[in-house]
Amino acid sequence: KIYSKMLKWPASLGILRDMQHRGVRVDTLALNVLLGTGVSAGKISEVEALVTEAEMMEPSPLDAVSYNTLMKGYVLQAHAEKAFDVMQRMQRKGLTPSSISFHTAMDAAVRSSHTQASAWELLGMMQAAGLAPDNYTCSILVKGLSREATSSRVRVCLGILQDGMKSCNRLLQGTLYNIVLEAAIGTGDVSTVSEVLLEMQRHAVALSVGKGEQLAHLLGPEAARSACQSARSRVGQPKTASLRTGDMTGK
Repeated sequence: KIYSKMLKWPASLGILRDMQHRGVRVDTLALNVLLGTGVSAGKISEVEALVTEAEMMEPSPLDAVSYNTLMKGYVLQAHAEKAFDVMQRMQRKGLTPSSISFHTAMDAAVRSSHTQASAWELLGMMQAAGLAPDNYTCSILVKGLSREATSSRVRVCLGILQDGMKSCNRLLQGTLYNIVLEAAIGTGDVSTVSEVLLEMQRHAVALSVGKGEQLAHLLGPEAARSACQSARSRVGQPKTASLRTGDMTGK
C-alpha cells in the first residue's frame, strides 16, 4: 500500500512477484491495490495483462472491483469499446456488474467521440438488471446530451432527476436541471422545454445566466419573461433582469 500511494508501479508489481515466488497466494485485496496503482500510473496494458494472468489462477482472486478498476483505466484513456468488453468479460466469469460497473461503462460511452447510443443502451441494461438510476447516472448522461439531444432522452434525464430529488443537494440539483433545460432548448421542442421549466419551478430551481435569452428565441419574449419571472418567484429572487441582458434569473 505504501508503494501504491507513491504510484510506484514497478515496485508494487515486484512485491506481487515476490509473493508468488515464495508460494504466497495472491489475495483479492492485494491484487486490487496493485491494479489501482497500475491504473493511476497509466499502465493500462500491464494492468490488462495482470488481470488476464489472474483469470488463469485457481482460485481466481478477481472480483467485481478488479474488473471495475480495469474498466476505469480504459475510461481514462477514452477506450470506450474496451471498457464495454471488460464488463461483458466480467459477466462471462459469473460476476454481476454493479451500479459502479454500469456508471463506468456509461462514462466511457459519453467520453467517446462516437454516438452516444451505447450510454443509453447501458441505461436500459442497468434498469433490466434491477439497478435504479440515480443522480450520478443522470450527471453522466447529461454530459452527452449536449452532443446529441433528443426529446425522449431529455425526458429520461428529467425522470431520473425527479426520482433522485431527496438525495440531491441543491447545488448539484440546479446544475443538472439547467443542463437538461439547455438540452431541451437545443431540441427546439417547446413541449419538452415546458416540461423541464415546470419541474424547475416545482422544485424552486433557479435559471442559470443566459437562459432567458435562449428561451426568448424559442418561446417568444413574453412567454420567456413569464417563465423566468415564475422561476424567480419560486426561489425568492428579485425580478430585476430583462431579456436585453440575456440574464433573466435575477442573479
